[in-house]
Amino acid sequence: MGTIINKIIFGLLFGFLSWKGLDGLFIYYHSRNLYEIDIKAYEDGGDRSQRYLTIQNGIGVPEYLYYGGDDDYHFGVIYPVISNAQYERLLVGDIVNVFVLVERSEFSRSGNYMLEDSTDLTGLTAIGMEGLSDADIDMFESSNLKISNDAVLIQLGEEPIPFHWNLIMFLLGTVFSFTLFKSFFRRASSVKEYWFKITEKDQQ
Repeated sequence: MGTIINKIIFGLLFGFLSWKGLDGLFIYYHSRNLYEIDIKAYEDGGDRSQRYLTIQNGIGVPEYLYYGGDDDYHFGVIYPVISNAQYERLLVGDIVNVFVLVERSEFSRSGNYMLEDSTDLTGLTAIGMEGLSDADIDMFESSNLKISNDAVLIQLGEEPIPFHWNLIMFLLGTVFSFTLFKSFFRRASSVKEYWFKITEKDQQ
């Protein structure tokens, strides 16, 4: 029984490694050239498929989420960024849709977590608001601040993993996970014989 559990665990781990490598290859393909765009143009319909990008002329909104760390240091924070036009609408009480969230990590909780207005925001976008729950999204929202379904989370400072490392992760993960899971497909004339084979008792 232990043999089967080990195969499943390591098969899933290598499968995850393969998926990370494949995702990295897609990111590398779509990020050969850094995608730079003004935040107003991004709000109005910028290319959401870009994973490595720079957002320009954004203004941070003081609605934030802390994460990680048990003391006042090594915290991360996520907060919304909008265009100047959206910010002016927010000030007069209009409903504003947020299309960009940014994530900063490794800084003091007592420090200023927001970058200066119009700072270029460069990084990788997380897959599907990776790590953010519906409750987290609700924390950002107010009566006139809404997170769009098309919003992206930019992990500041993150860069694509080099092509060769992604390729190595994908190939190694695929080969080892396939080899492990293939061992479950054995011909047998009965359930007892099948169980005997996949637990490798016939090799002992």
